Amino acid sequence: LYSKEWGGIFLLFRYSGTAWPAAIPPSLLSTALGLGLSYMDSSDELIRDRNEFMQHPYPFQLFAYLLGFLIVFRTNFAYSRYWEARGALAQMSAKWQDGAVM
Repeated sequence: LYSKEWGGIFLLFRYSGTAWPAAIPPSLLSTALGLGLSYMDSSDELIRDRNEFMQHPYPFQLFAYLLGFLIVFRTNFAYSRYWEARGALAQMSAKWQDGAVM
């Protein structure tokens, strides 16, 4: 099924079935943007001066609210999946017990 030559290192660099080709353009774009902004001294000074960059805490509050909402939503979804699986496990063990007793 897989070539085990060289400890399977060629599996890391294969093209089919991998997310690398789709991830390379966004990563190069973010790298170029980060490097470009790091060479702009005026934007660096503006961002470091907190009073000049953001005078009102509303953007931070909005970000914290949205992040908190997403965390609670994902946690609630995971919690419901856990209890669904726990119920299925209890039902399965009950069926096994019924089969063993009969």
